[in-house]
This record gives sequence, C-alpha cells and structure tokens, in this order.
Amino acid sequence: MLTGDIRTRIDAIWDASWSGGISNPVEVIDQITYLLFVRRLDDLHTLEENKARTTKTPMGRRVFPDGADDRGRPYDDLRWSRLKHLAPQEMFAVVADPVLPFLRGKVVGNEAAHKEKFVIPNNMRVPVGSVIFRLFGDGSARDGGGREDTSQWESQGKSQEGRAVAVEARRLADRVIAILQPVEPARAKPKRPEPKSLFD
Repeated sequence: MLTGDIRTRIDAIWDASWSGGISNPVEVIDQITYLLFVRRLDDLHTLEENKARTTKTPMGRRVFPDGADDRGRPYDDLRWSRLKHLAPQEMFAVVADPVLPFLRGKVVGNEAAHKEKFVIPNNMRVPVGSVIFRLFGDGSARDGGGREDTSQWESQGKSQEGRAVAVEARRLADRVIAILQPVEPARAKPKRPEPKSLFD
C-alpha cells in the first residue's frame, strides 16, 4: 500500500490526467512510461557526453543523433532535460509528434499496401508473441519470421482488423526492422443486428 509523499504524487498525476481529458488508466500509464523512458535515455546520453568531455574523445554511443528530424526539429529537443522546461501545450505537441515516432520507429507504406488497404498505425502495440517483440527483447537473435494475426495487435486500446500477415524481421543494432506482407484479405467485421422497432 502506498502512503505519504509517493501516494500524493501519484494522485496528482491521476488528477492531472483526468482533468486533461485522459480517463483510460492504460493510456495514462503509457504516457508516464514514455516520459520515464525518455528521461532514462537522456540520462544515458548525458553520461556519454560527460565521458567524452572527460576523456576528450568523441562520444561512443549517441542516443539522440546529431541534426534534426524530418520536420526540422533538432533531436536534442526530444531530450527530457529540454522537454521538462516547455509549456504544457508545447510539451504535448512535441511528445505526441516527434518523440513517440522517435521511440516507436517508422511505419513506411508502399503502393501495394495502399491498394490492399493494409495500414499499420505508427503507435501500434505489438503483442508479446510477435516475432518483432521477441527480436527486440532477445539480444542474441538476429532475424526471424513467421505468420501472425494482426487482430492480436493494438492501437490506442483497440484491436486491429483481423488479417494474417507474413512477418520477416531483422535486428540491426538497437532497432528491429520488419516487413509485413498480407497473406489473406481482411476479414469482414461481424455485422450488428438491426435494432427492432418498438412498434413492430
């Protein structure tokens, strides 16, 4: 059971989330997790900067790359040490757009996927049993493949359209790159029965 200062802080986070319009607890936990993860990445980057400054050598591993993203925003703006000083509206805009895609990776469609109406949202939550998830968690595995059902995948708390896809994935350094190819048409969603009129 939580008591004292920690309980007060957690209650304040829940209150701020509710008053900000986020009532789904899973979504609140998601947002907190992303912010904690960004803070940890910033800590690791700062440690590398300090080590490079002390040893007078180039940084061995940059968490946040030099330069800017596709929208022209410097990657340094995605660091927790910069984010925490932004106004709430600007922080939300930065976290929602550049930060989350930076953490999640990119989804790149092609013409064939467009014709098939096969879309994977940028904020897709991959299930634990997925080849992609296993490669990301297992540092020794380099590649993998298999057949998966996208109805097990979630985006914003909702399951995706059910469809079998072939997945080929490969781990490259700290990223997993995957190619998904539909192997069957999208399954039709079951139709709801028409409501009966009270006067029939």
